[in-house]
Amino acid sequence: IKVIYKDITTSDAIELINLKKIIEDQNKYEVILDYDNNGYINQVTIIVMKKAILVLMTIFLGFFSFAQEHSADELKKSMSYGGFGEIITPRYKLYQTENIYNLLKLDTATGAIWMVQYSMNEHADAMEVAIDDSSLLKSSDEEIRGRYELYPTKNKYTFILLDTVWGYPYQVQWSTSPKERFRVRIYP
Repeated sequence: IKVIYKDITTSDAIELINLKKIIEDQNKYEVILDYDNNGYINQVTIIVMKKAILVLMTIFLGFFSFAQEHSADELKKSMSYGGFGEIITPRYKLYQTENIYNLLKLDTATGAIWMVQYSMNEHADAMEVAIDDSSLLKSSDEEIRGRYELYPTKNKYTFILLDTVWGYPYQVQWSTSPKERFRVRIYP
């Protein structure tokens, strides 16, 4: 990965940690680095302190895309200053659709996805229905929270689901009609 901040450009893990210290020393931002199960940095979260706005900058690493020069133990030790605690990546996330009553619920470890509908009156039922609740993992794959991310498109019923480990995209179609809900792999 490459991170660019002002006149600093780096892809070295130790330099990323030093960059975190530089940014935090300005007292405007808090920077949180998240690690995957192999000890690689896979997410950078920047919190704007003055406005309390969360800016999330997610950088996912491909399995072979980054040659790590430092061990996971070195990185964890270097992050232990100041009582830095463990970051827990959520297993499930909710994503807004353009329909005010419907959201999409994603299992970020398996790629399973559901439509969640809430109700404001007696004429509509609150419900959760599967778009595709089967796992996208192969039998040899380990469940990794945050592996799958969902991105909206210009079509309000279509989202792109991305396997951030291998880069496989999937089309996700949600609808109030059961026959029009699906998740399908997009092949090159």
